[in-house]
Amino acid sequence: MHRNRSWSGVLALAFLTVAEAQPPAIGKCTVLPADNIWNTPVDQLPVAANSAAYINTISSTAPVHADFGAGLYDGGPIGIPFITVPGTQTKYPATFLYADESDPGPYAIPLNAPIEGGSQSTGDRHTIAVDIDNCILYELYSAYPQAASWQAGSGAIFNLLSDALRPAGWTSTDAAGLPILPGLMRYDEIAAGEIRHAVRFTVPETQRAYVWPARHYASSLTDPKYPPMGLRVRLRADFDISGFSATNQIILLALKKYGMMLADNGSAWYISGAPDSRWDNDDLHNLGKITGSAFEVVDVSSLMVDPNSGQALQSTPPGAWSITKSHNGSFAAGQNGAAYTISVSNSGAGATSGTATVTDTVPSGLTLASMAGPNWNCSANTCTRRDALGPAAAYPPITVTVNVASSAPASLTNQATISGGGAASVMASDPTAISGGLTPMPTVTSLSPVVSAGASQSYVFQFSDAAGWQALSVVNVLINNFLDGRQACYVAYSVPNNVVYLVSDSGAGLLTGLALNGSGATSNSQCTVSGAGSSASGSGSTLVLTLSLSFNPGFAGNKAVYMAARDVVNNSGWQTMGVLGVPPLPAAFPSPIGMSPSSGTAAAATLTFTYQDANSAGNLQTTWALINTALDGRAACYVAYYAPGNQVFLVPDNGMGNQAASMGLSGANRLANSQCTVSEQGSSVVRSGAQIAVSLNISFNAAFVGPKVVWMAAQTLGGAATSGWQALGAWNVPGN
Repeated sequence: MHRNRSWSGVLALAFLTVAEAQPPAIGKCTVLPADNIWNTPVDQLPVAANSAAYINTISSTAPVHADFGAGLYDGGPIGIPFITVPGTQTKYPATFLYADESDPGPYAIPLNAPIEGGSQSTGDRHTIAVDIDNCILYELYSAYPQAASWQAGSGAIFNLLSDALRPAGWTSTDAAGLPILPGLMRYDEIAAGEIRHAVRFTVPETQRAYVWPARHYASSLTDPKYPPMGLRVRLRADFDISGFSATNQIILLALKKYGMMLADNGSAWYISGAPDSRWDNDDLHNLGKITGSAFEVVDVSSLMVDPNSGQALQSTPPGAWSITKSHNGSFAAGQNGAAYTISVSNSGAGATSGTATVTDTVPSGLTLASMAGPNWNCSANTCTRRDALGPAAAYPPITVTVNVASSAPASLTNQATISGGGAASVMASDPTAISGGLTPMPTVTSLSPVVSAGASQSYVFQFSDAAGWQALSVVNVLINNFLDGRQACYVAYSVPNNVVYLVSDSGAGLLTGLALNGSGATSNSQCTVSGAGSSASGSGSTLVLTLSLSFNPGFAGNKAVYMAARDVVNNSGWQTMGVLGVPPLPAAFPSPIGMSPSSGTAAAATLTFTYQDANSAGNLQTTWALINTALDGRAACYVAYYAPGNQVFLVPDNGMGNQAASMGLSGANRLANSQCTVSEQGSSVVRSGAQIAVSLNISFNAAFVGPKVVWMAAQTLGGAATSGWQALGAWNVPGN
């Protein structure tokens, strides 16, 4: 089965964004992306039409049973155990009873890993390990350790940063073909005060069918009264939980908000968790006061983006809507890339079904360049978004980027409208005046060096303002893996005060300032700014900020360098300007090595991306390069080379890897999306020892103008190991 697996199943690496809701996490690894169906609330979705029939078949009178707890039962841990391992964990080969639907491995599960039910168990014998350096999940069913290998019924390997599902019809270590770990309740979540995901549960009999996101059934029963694998069930909103303990209320709130996912055949209403000595078994038994009649089946079909992806549409609230638009205050004539934001929120519970539509119309004088935000569809100068109605909440802010005509009037009006609900009525409408014409804007001009490496670096950052450099109030530099002010080398320079501040490790406050008088230093846990060698000077419209930076070993890795500037009313927004390698650099294999040329400014170029394996380039299966302003596959020049088929893939504008078009490197074909075109002519692949160099002839579209960072990643055969993304190059796409 694996020899026929599409590469797209492993291409769909996750993309982190600053505004994204925080999914569950283990260490630095998210337990699937925030928008995965496991992590998506279902409390405002409609009840399924056949809910009562399913509940009665499962049993309306059987009690809930917490199939986890503290201590031992029959000599084994109570629940499904898992362990975390480093990226250096030895990987063991595995043999399977169901080999045609199992990932061949090897598996980074220690031979002494805990087994469900204990080492002498005759039950399901699940064993689970999470590689917390590479964010890879390894799961085995009916697992028996051998001298230097595993023997198991089935095995599955999941990238925890990906929404990719297993191939249709494949089992996993659960009958539904789903991962087990995302559905386990962990006591750490109780300690944190919230469970932010659906819970795994079992029922005695299921239908010979499965529904999204499940991939497999395990039954011969065809009567539609039996529930299919993947069924989503939630605790009714009107169920009173006030009489339960604080711990159980956290569990029950999760069952109301996120519900439960039917994953396997077993006992009725058995909910899953991981063993932990901190559980109170007697308290967990009180959940047995709840019976099946307290639950209802949820229709999640409206959340499906793609049947082969676990990505879910994120719901949007109805009710007492409001719109808030913030913008630069003024746009310079002829300016490309000016931006304003729209925030939409609802202060009331409102309706519980139907859809809401948000429409934003860019006024005459501005031309829509892009609208960043989930699920938007844009045509001409109008963008719309439709979402399932939900509870009181708010949309993530939506960034609207426009190009300003040189003839733009001084005053413009932007119209945003929210409509929907059962009567499709207008919920809110807000025409807001914004300024246009000749008002200057602060801009990010340049970074030198664009690509660098070392434990210390002297950087020259240039900013400008058409009103004069003195009009600038604050300029910012942020160095991190992603655009995230937490655990970053995040510098703010106050222009009027000639003082540099480092942002604290939490990203929430400023540390003691450093006057740029040639002495002193200021530090956080990531970096130090030295007064010696640092300076600032202005001339005309240009501000030059020179910073002498040194980086702590704990901040090691390949980082992106971002810049931003603002004056009293305007903000340039963050610009991705370059990359920095802080030693010691990653030594794990496989690994991306770099791009050649490492930086440049051109509308077209042949870029060579080099990767390596520990032993041989022939062990590399898929290599990726993502060119964008952020580590986001949407609206990007996002390419992959699949070595077994000698194929190049280009991901479409929506970032869905499983929809990528491909071509072989043996002709004169081309692949194109809205950001770039990749041509076979001029593209090539060279293998030398443990390295592979993928040269691609790329031309960039004019709308993709501006500085970008190039992130790279690699994966070995069978998905056994993945490097993770590394920022290794920079490219500036010139404007017209």
